[in-house]
Amino acid sequence: MWYCLRFGMWRLYAGPTEMTDTALAFNPEMLTLARESRGLSITDLAKAASVSKSMLSRIEGGLRQPSVTMLARLADALGYPESFFRQRVYIYGVEPAQLFHRKRSRVALSALTEIYARIHIVQLNLPKLLRSVELPELRIRPFDIEEYDGTEEDIARAVRLSWGLGRGPLRDLTRAIEGAGGLVIPFDFGTEHIDAISLWPVGLPPLFFVDMNKPSDRLRFSLCHELAHVVMHRQYLEPDMEKQANKFAGEFLVPGRDVVFDDFSLGSIAAMKPYWRVSMGVLIKRASALGLIGDRYERTLWSKMTAAGYHKREPKELDIPREEPTLYPGIIDLHRKELGYTKAELAELLLLNEADVQALYLSLVQEKEHPHLRLIV
Repeated sequence: MWYCLRFGMWRLYAGPTEMTDTALAFNPEMLTLARESRGLSITDLAKAASVSKSMLSRIEGGLRQPSVTMLARLADALGYPESFFRQRVYIYGVEPAQLFHRKRSRVALSALTEIYARIHIVQLNLPKLLRSVELPELRIRPFDIEEYDGTEEDIARAVRLSWGLGRGPLRDLTRAIEGAGGLVIPFDFGTEHIDAISLWPVGLPPLFFVDMNKPSDRLRFSLCHELAHVVMHRQYLEPDMEKQANKFAGEFLVPGRDVVFDDFSLGSIAAMKPYWRVSMGVLIKRASALGLIGDRYERTLWSKMTAAGYHKREPKELDIPREEPTLYPGIIDLHRKELGYTKAELAELLLLNEADVQALYLSLVQEKEHPHLRLIV
């Protein structure tokens, strides 16, 4: 039995394949994934592993098998155990209809390739971690705007209603997503230009990779923006999907029916920020979208934001408490504490080295309760 991993999609193949047992000993797809996850070109890896570029290219293309000695050199140069390259998975390219992230236009293609590869490895290992854990019931479901015959705001209201969130401000978006069965995964993108990446693999819950170093108000909007993509754009790309996601996020975090603005001065908007837990900028945009202020006054507010320096950094005293994911770190915590896995055993389970296990998994563990989790025994 083989697992076919398409970025953002699991497919299960049962039955015979055309690959021989010898070919199964080494998976060239995993070599490419490992190289990209380290941010290396073929030239870089060839030099580091003392392999010719032409030979390495043929190995990645599946035209040649590395010798035992050559595989050892490649594994050492890439920092992965040799077992990593023997995983029985097929890996295809990025699934654009299932992969979304913000600020990507400013990120170099080489950096994006590395980020995709590292996310791919986390996704690849998720089934190994989830088989011992029972997750909350999945209550996140896709909506087709055309079939739904509504607007982005209508869908946002429908999701809030189905999750039982009630009216008014949403105090903890991260906990709401986790309670609906999504996994919020802290992740170091290695660039300030990406806030979050989301995907919904078949056979897995929706995944939200987030940069926890971003300001909380910005992170909440980015996370809600990604929720919109997962809910509305799972199957197809839409020409206006970024605008649609922003409209969804605006309504989800600041429901229009619950907004009462008596005063639109910069000071009053600043006072509303801790209540709604979104940035002053988002509140200005919501007031404009709801028709509570006109275009001219909106421009006046933005001018005042710029003059006060708030377009770069809103007042520190108005910072929103940080939301901390507990579900995904809790899965790792359960493996360490209740199942008794050592760092070395986790490395063996996940086919990684101990340094990667520490960086990708153990560094996320927090001394908190994980009420949504139950071991499968």
